Amino acid sequence: MEVIFTALRLCQLPTLATWLTPKEQTVTPEAKVKKKVVAILKQHEAYFFYPVTSGYGRSGVPDIIACHDGRFIGIECKAGKNKPTPLQQVNLDQIEGAGGIALVINEDNINTVEELFNG
Repeated sequence: MEVIFTALRLCQLPTLATWLTPKEQTVTPEAKVKKKVVAILKQHEAYFFYPVTSGYGRSGVPDIIACHDGRFIGIECKAGKNKPTPLQQVNLDQIEGAGGIALVINEDNINTVEELFNG
């Protein structure tokens, strides 16, 4: 291990500690929106999960799938003025077409999730 640190010093490369940043600094704006949405879902004891769209999954599925009081809810989280991709929008439209609730949530309209449970 000492050999590695000596080599880093000789090459004037930053050490591993320099590359590591606190967790809060690496959280994306979209992840912050997701975290707030999940906090609201937990507060209202909603069932929810993050779908994994690997080889067997379906692409374009909303970031968070939830169910509360018999209502199916698909929530696509975005940062700032970002919009859903065309494939994401197709999935959101299909959820609404099947009688579910489809939301696109960002920092400016996060209160929409709270209103869903209170109104």
